[in-house]
Parts: sequence; structure tokens; C-alpha cells
Amino acid sequence: MRLFTNSRGQRIFAQQWLPRRRSDARRKRREKDTNSPRFKGALFIIHGLNAHSNRYSTLVRQFVAKDYAVFAHDLCGHGRSDGLRAYTSSFNHYIADARMYVQDVVSRNRLQAIPKFLVGHSLGGALAIRLARDDADRARRLGALPPWDGVLLTAPAVAVFPKPLVKLFAPILGTLFPFMRVQSLKARRNFSTSPETTDPLIMTAGVRARVGYEILKSCSEIMNSASSFSTALFIAHAKADRVTSMQGSQRFVERAGSRVKTFRLYDSHVHDLLGNPGLAAQVSRDMLEWVEERVGKLAKDS
Repeated sequence: MRLFTNSRGQRIFAQQWLPRRRSDARRKRREKDTNSPRFKGALFIIHGLNAHSNRYSTLVRQFVAKDYAVFAHDLCGHGRSDGLRAYTSSFNHYIADARMYVQDVVSRNRLQAIPKFLVGHSLGGALAIRLARDDADRARRLGALPPWDGVLLTAPAVAVFPKPLVKLFAPILGTLFPFMRVQSLKARRNFSTSPETTDPLIMTAGVRARVGYEILKSCSEIMNSASSFSTALFIAHAKADRVTSMQGSQRFVERAGSRVKTFRLYDSHVHDLLGNPGLAAQVSRDMLEWVEERVGKLAKDS
């Protein structure tokens, strides 16, 4: 656990989960080979709106058990980070903070040479798409290798279900009345069957006007630029999700320029697939299997 300060002076909470010390035999083999990496790969998690970075224990356990290091931070205004609760005037702030955190972690832990994967849920999925796309664009301009070896998303916010009037007046409300609550959250059963009421870091207040406007702008921008997204892609979505659109995820997968892309559907209405006790283990296994296949291919091609 640690805090870092973003460019706006806010303290951002971050944490990590590292594999336990390897067996003596494996440690000795690694010590003989000074170029052997400490971890098989690294995962960076971006959580969803009103949530926080402790929501992914099942995913974390499965990946750490397979020698992956996992890193996550609380978005500003969420969890244990500074900021007005569940509010930002621009999604660019979220993305800038995530990039700052990733760059710091990679440098501190010397992770440059190992496969790195970005995981995002819901709003975090939209942020992950934009972060990975922009990082890949920057790498191409510099003639460097892409920084991400895969992006894994659960119920990404690439298409949502706003109230018609909210959608119509979003630019006005988001500019003139940014803090107004304009849309309540869907019934909690749509998020997860976990007892969120026992989690004081989960927020249940409605979406603020500025955040809603940023979500709608982001959805449009992501869909319009989908063909420029080139990173290997895995998306998981519940068929009857009424928080973010399953059909929207499908359209994004179809339009994405990625050569490697997987779209996995689950027979459920639950939005928070990784927070649902009945689904988290299976979804996490599917994600781990996909990552293991990618890592194996990268090793074979290197």
C-alpha cells in the first residue's frame, strides 16, 4: 500500500499483490540467470465508477498464484484517494493518473522486459481502452514497441443506457450544473450479489451531471475511433447487463483493429462480473487462460 500525488496535488491510494517467494530450486535457477524476470507478467487494474481497487480479490488470487504481479489504484474521488466523491471534471484526469501510476510502478519494479496487461471494469474499461490506444499511438510515433501486451475488459462503458432527457441536455447540465445528480444507479442486483452495503468504500449516490456528460462523450469517442485500437483484446460481458450495453461491447470488438480479440458472453444480468461470487471465479479463469496463452505466444515469438 502506498500513496502517490498526482499532477493536481491529490493523494492517490495504490496497492500491489506480488507472488510469494518462489521455491528454493526455482530461486536458485533464477539467481544463475541474472536476466530471468522476477514475475511472469504484470497486471494493472482500473476499477469502475463508485468502486475501488479492492473489488477484485478473486482475480488477484488466481493471477498471483501463477506468478503474476498485480497493481491497482483508486481513482481520484474514489476509495481511499483524495477528491470529491465519484466526481471529475474530465476523464483525462483519470487517464493521466493511471499513466503516472503505471510508469512509476514499471520503473520502480523494473518491469520493462515482462508482459504487461491492462484490466478495466465498466468506467475503468473505457479508461483502459483510451490509455492503451494512446500509449500504442505514442509508441508508433517514437518507433518503440507497444507498452501493453493485452487489454482485458469486463462490461466496459463503451455504450450505456442514459435517460433520454439526460442524454439530450447532457452538455448543458454538465457545464452549468456539474455537481447535480442526474441519474440514479440501477438496482444493486445489477451490479453484484455481493453485500455492498457492508463495504463503506462503495458509493451508491447517483451520477453527477459532469460525470454523465464525460461518460457519453467517452462512449462516442471510443466507438468512433475503434478501428485505431490495435492492442490484443479480451472483453467479458453479461448478456442481460443493464448498466453498460453488451451490444456496445460487441460492436467495439467488431470494429477494433486488434488482430487478437476475444468476446466472451455470460448468461447473467450482473454488471460486476468480477465482484459476483457466482461468476468471479469463472470469469477470472477465462481471463487467466487468455493471458497465459498470450504470454506463451510472446515467449515463443521472442
